[in-house]
Amino acid sequence: MYLQMFYSKIKFMSSHLKDAQMSYFDHAIRSLRFSAWSLCMFFICFLHAIFPFLFTDTFSNSIDAQFKNLEEEKNNGKN
Repeated sequence: MYLQMFYSKIKFMSSHLKDAQMSYFDHAIRSLRFSAWSLCMFFICFLHAIFPFLFTDTFSNSIDAQFKNLEEEKNNGKN
């Protein structure tokens, strides 16, 4: 039973990577970068909630930059 679940997860993972057109390590690096960015944005938003005069545009500007980067990757054929 556990072996069957493991194989189904491996199959799903390989199809996800194929759909994303990325290798395992490229996908891992990209995911870790998003994780680090998200953690950084969490702390910025947390501090902004306590001190509204700090980081007034940081999150919005960062979201805009992330969106532009994702659109460029999409237009260049990368996922």
